[in-house]
Amino acid sequence: MAGRNRCRHAIIDHALILPLGLYTGLPPDAQSEAAECGALYDYFVVRPQVYRNEFSVSRTTCALDAITDTRPGSATNGQAVCRSVVDGTDPNCVPLNNFGSAGITPAALNYVQTPGFQSGENKETVLNGSFTFKGAEYGVQSPFASEGIALNIGGEYRKESLSLEVDNAFLSCDLAGQGGATLPIRGSYNVKEAFGEIQVPLVSDRPFFNELTVNGGYRYSSYSTAGSAHSYKGEIVWAPISDIRFRGGYNRAVRAPNTQELFAQQSVQLDGATDPCAGAAVNGLVNGNTAAQCALTGVPANRFGLIAANPSEQYNGLLGGNPNLRPEKADTFTAGVILRPSFLPGFNLSVDGFRIKLKDRIGVIGADTIIAQCLQTADQQFCGSINRDASGTLWQGNAGFIVDTNVNAGTLTTQGIETSAGYTYRSDSIGTIGLSFNGTYVDKFTSDKVGAKFDCAGLYGAQCGYPMSKWRHQARLSLTTPNGIGLSGNWRYLSATKFERTSSDSDLAGPFFVNDARVKAQNYFDLAATVRVADKFTYRMGVNNILDKTPPILSATASPIGSFGNGNTYPGIYEAIGRYLFVGLTIDM
Repeated sequence: MAGRNRCRHAIIDHALILPLGLYTGLPPDAQSEAAECGALYDYFVVRPQVYRNEFSVSRTTCALDAITDTRPGSATNGQAVCRSVVDGTDPNCVPLNNFGSAGITPAALNYVQTPGFQSGENKETVLNGSFTFKGAEYGVQSPFASEGIALNIGGEYRKESLSLEVDNAFLSCDLAGQGGATLPIRGSYNVKEAFGEIQVPLVSDRPFFNELTVNGGYRYSSYSTAGSAHSYKGEIVWAPISDIRFRGGYNRAVRAPNTQELFAQQSVQLDGATDPCAGAAVNGLVNGNTAAQCALTGVPANRFGLIAANPSEQYNGLLGGNPNLRPEKADTFTAGVILRPSFLPGFNLSVDGFRIKLKDRIGVIGADTIIAQCLQTADQQFCGSINRDASGTLWQGNAGFIVDTNVNAGTLTTQGIETSAGYTYRSDSIGTIGLSFNGTYVDKFTSDKVGAKFDCAGLYGAQCGYPMSKWRHQARLSLTTPNGIGLSGNWRYLSATKFERTSSDSDLAGPFFVNDARVKAQNYFDLAATVRVADKFTYRMGVNNILDKTPPILSATASPIGSFGNGNTYPGIYEAIGRYLFVGLTIDM
């Protein structure tokens, strides 16, 4: 059928920032740095978005239900007409012949296409205040250090609200390209916080102790929806000489559920990519599962081996928000070294190892994981979430689905190495030449979704999500001339990834198309230039993806792409629009 295009109005972001000053009775020269408070009101509004060229499910159904007009005296007697025209339920229907040699007529296309409208807004209100104490000004410092203790304490109040309004086309699931109904959203929450940070220089400018500093912080948060939470951090920095510095730290971070995760309306949408109990029985087994196992997933005995599988590998899930979510917690350990050799001015290198473990992670378990765990464990926590329709399917209509709303479940652990290097050379005649490099190696990216534990480093797919390249980097070479002209070239690299079903892990392994097995490494090259004129105007221009690299094309089914990609690739990871040219102008007022 004719393609579906999507046209939207612009998205406008309005922000109003109101800085307020509050000063104490400290000495005049210290007042501006000692205490401050402020207010922020951020209003983000999505103007009405118009989705054009969508197909109406109800109209397309009527248009395809064509019969020969046998009404005496009818102007269309003997011609194909919609049944709804004959019975009077929809006299405006135009028959749609999707397989005829003449193609789809403009009148038929105009009838089946319908627009969809939605609009929404996000509001954030922030009030905060803080007090900074600089111990050096009052002699509060270590006897072995040249700098004093620094302390900052304060508090903050935030309120977040979200709303989304949709028309009946979105609400009734009448738009064929949406994969499910889009429901209105409305909700808000607030949080009150108190925080403090301290930095304590212990030793400085001593043999083997050019610097020894410890710092830490603590934050208490009270959420109107998720209760209280505590976050804290600590770090130690040791520089035996000025050229080299070692650092290590621990951080407990907390993320409360956002308004979308809390208040999104629950609705049946596309979710899973498999139904292990769909398909024909071979030697008494369906995809290796017995009738007793499939009965755990809701398959009636008389439907075993008779349930149709979805050829597009798309199955229903009940998705949406959960107002009972708790904050998720992350523990981060880091250790690294920074080099700034005095014999090579302008050069710096840092290498840091990291390990992050996320607990009580907010998100969905995943329909595929739920049904797999039901088959393996017979746990009612999973089996009770599976609701089949009268014929036993999980995809024909909205009656069959797997409950997969947001929950606090499972952990996510990642570890790897981050490296950053830079070199700057300055010349009065040439200008400034800069070279920078930033790279990340992901050794592990382990997801534990309530019994299903697998490592997604170097993989992609419906369960692992976006392609997780084990190595990625950016390298940039730049030149800024004395007369204000800037030139730069950038190299972006993503290492190859494999489809999760090629894994030997039983929780991921499965059938796949050979073209999906591996996404080769991707290289992108960008060029940019800036011109500074009269110390007021800055012109920018450039070309991203200058070699016009096309994105990797994968099967347009749910198994490789899942809900993370779009169509048959991952636009958020790979360049989807080819070579991209841009120009811009900045005016300093």
